[in-house]
Amino acid sequence: MPVRVLTIRFTNDLRHHEVPLFRGAVISALDNKPLLFHNHDGQALRYAYPLIQYKVLGGKAAIVAMGDGIDQLAQFFTSGNFDLKVGDRAMSLEVDRVQPLQYQLQVWDQMCPYRVLRWLPLNSQYYRRYQSMESLPERMEMLQDIMRGNILAMGKGLGVHFDRQVVVRLTGLDQPRLARVKGTQMMSFNAQMRCNVNIPQYIGLGKHTSLGYGVVIAPDEQLPDTEQ
Repeated sequence: MPVRVLTIRFTNDLRHHEVPLFRGAVISALDNKPLLFHNHDGQALRYAYPLIQYKVLGGKAAIVAMGDGIDQLAQFFTSGNFDLKVGDRAMSLEVDRVQPLQYQLQVWDQMCPYRVLRWLPLNSQYYRRYQSMESLPERMEMLQDIMRGNILAMGKGLGVHFDRQVVVRLTGLDQPRLARVKGTQMMSFNAQMRCNVNIPQYIGLGKHTSLGYGVVIAPDEQLPDTEQ
């Protein structure tokens, strides 16, 4: 099934810890606060896969939108309000690059390589299981299963139901780092994998994808340390 993906990079510098502030600034600039910008309708959270995601790409602020998220993102650009307050600093957004793509999101015969940056696979239940495991192969197998579940959740959120088995092989995993997200400390991984799904560039996998976690990139792409 074809899936529309729009990546917008700005000229403005941004560090990863500022992404929640950037997200809040963009939402504040909108008059009617469309649902897909913040995934909250005023009464309850929208738990489906985020269709508007805020990122740092190449050290610069970026937004990646998919499907219906692209249509809602257009409202931000028609509003004409690009003067934001990101934390304590003023930011006047300036577009550097707009990249519209269409992906045939399906299971293929070949395995494709990817890197996933700042991946947050472990909720509290999985964290306890991970910590109780004594061997690296056990941990890798569990994380591999979680990654496969993340890809299935991404497909479901984009309206795609894979007609064949999704296969994931984790081929590398950096030492985990601690990340504090919305007041909760979590384990963040940089992972290398191969998968038989054509995953769109720069979208997120795992938890807190709307805040720039779990960013999928090509295996040979180099990003600044501020994003690692």
